[in-house]
Amino acid sequence: LGLSAEERRREYSRRYMISRYHNRRAEMIAILGGKCVQCDTTDNLEIDHIDRTQKTMSVARMCYVNLTRCLDEVKKCQLLCNRHHIDKSKPELSQIAKERHARARSSKATKEGR
Repeated sequence: LGLSAEERRREYSRRYMISRYHNRRAEMIAILGGKCVQCDTTDNLEIDHIDRTQKTMSVARMCYVNLTRCLDEVKKCQLLCNRHHIDKSKPELSQIAKERHARARSSKATKEGR
């Protein structure tokens, strides 16, 4: 049995969006110089927001917005290899976890009337 018209449309859309993601990501990598800013490798590159507080959307979201919005966000980014991205992100993620924990404790104290 063949696919219904709706199933064909969904499959077409799925393939289109996958292709758009990969094409847009390749464009962003090219715009950002195509190599890790720390070690110049071209392997396992990841797009990193230089200052997470300036981030207005995720890298994945950047692939689906219009080109102008994408380029505005790319200006806030750099390329890092996986190893350097992890090294940069560890302290940031630790700080985020501390902030969330503090907010949760504060919220709990407020609810308990402290």
